[in-house]
Formats: sequence, C-alpha cells, structure tokens
Amino acid sequence: MAVIAKSGMRAPHHGDSSQRRHWRPALATAALLAIIAGGFEPFYLEIFRIDRVSMHTRFVELPYRKLPGFRAFLVEARSITRAEERIALLVPGMRWDEGYEYAYARSMYLLAGRRVVPLVGPDDRFRPEALRDADVIVSYRGGIPFPEFETIWSGEHGVVARRVP
Repeated sequence: MAVIAKSGMRAPHHGDSSQRRHWRPALATAALLAIIAGGFEPFYLEIFRIDRVSMHTRFVELPYRKLPGFRAFLVEARSITRAEERIALLVPGMRWDEGYEYAYARSMYLLAGRRVVPLVGPDDRFRPEALRDADVIVSYRGGIPFPEFETIWSGEHGVVARRVP
C-alpha cells in the first residue's frame, strides 16, 4: 500500500525499481556484446597469418608502381653517389605532367642527402643550368646523351654517369 504524503502525491514504491536495477548490468553486457559482434571483421584474425615479408615488399614498391624498377635503380644510384652531390634526373619522355614530376618527387626520397635537380620544369622546358650544376646524371631506362658525363654504372633499369673532370 502506498503512503500518501501531505501534499496529496503518492510516495515512490521501491519494490519495482530494485527489480529494474537487477536487469541493468545484464542489459549493458548484452548491448556491449552486440556492439562487439557487429563491429568484428574477419581481417582481425587473418592479420596474424599474413606473410609479412611479401607484404612488406609490396608496400615498399607501392609508391613506385608506375615506374617498374625505378626504386631498385635509385637504391643502386644512391650507393654509387656521394652525399652532397647534385644529381640530375633523366626519365623517358621528359614531360613534367607525363611522368617526370612523379619520378622527380620519388627520387628525392631515395636520394636524400643529395641534391636532385630537375632537368625539366613544370613548363616542360629543358633547364640547361641544371645540367651545368649537376655532378651526376641518373638516367632511368636510357643512356646518357651528354659527352661531359662518363658512365660509372649501368644496369637493367638505367645508367649512372659522373661529370668528367
């Protein structure tokens, strides 16, 4: 029987609320399990079975996928050249928006410590001053058409040449 207060309102009955409190942890646990089950992805388990060596190889080559062999070529060029040398870059086509900018941007990462100078600008004009300043030319998939440079290394993906003193 509910007790009526002086104001005329009924006092709360505590028997019902204690039963509701008993179910709250169970409902919270069920909601948490539903959220976890709904957000689960099979990849969470597959990641432990991935061949990390092959995945690493694919991810390392990923930024260079438009220029096959370019990364390996630049790694070799880096081992041949010295820090602080100015390196000019030759690539097939030599057009800024058709691959030269892409090759130039990637070469700066692998040839860090050396100054990579572009032989072509965004206007597609040859920059002879860059050639005059260069100590070394790296030519991806091509030869060195400049007589003032002598080939010091040649491989499957390109040629490295140093200025003749």
